[in-house]
Amino acid sequence: MGLALALACAAPATGWVRTELFLGRGLPDGGTLTPAEVDAFLAREAGPRLQGWTLLEARGRWTGPDGGVVDEPTSVLLLLHPPGSNEGALEEIRRAYVREYGQDSVLRVDTPVGASF
Repeated sequence: MGLALALACAAPATGWVRTELFLGRGLPDGGTLTPAEVDAFLAREAGPRLQGWTLLEARGRWTGPDGGVVDEPTSVLLLLHPPGSNEGALEEIRRAYVREYGQDSVLRVDTPVGASF
């Protein structure tokens, strides 16, 4: 029975979505948000809306509207959830980040995945 249970738990279940929100930390005035400031934002905005998430630190590089290259630290909020759940919460978090930190946008990537817990 122990082996059967272990195998059942190890098999990924279908029907999950991996959503990533890319929170660029560069500010319009040339400053940079610290990881602690992003943590505080997520505690305020994501904490009441989501049951949990993973936060990854990354670097982003993109071409700005003026054609210049922007290289900035980025925090990536990662959430696994059933399709269609948390949609309102994720969009509210995106809007709040854009509004609070003067961002042009927050990239959102949704990928169907198999997951087991």
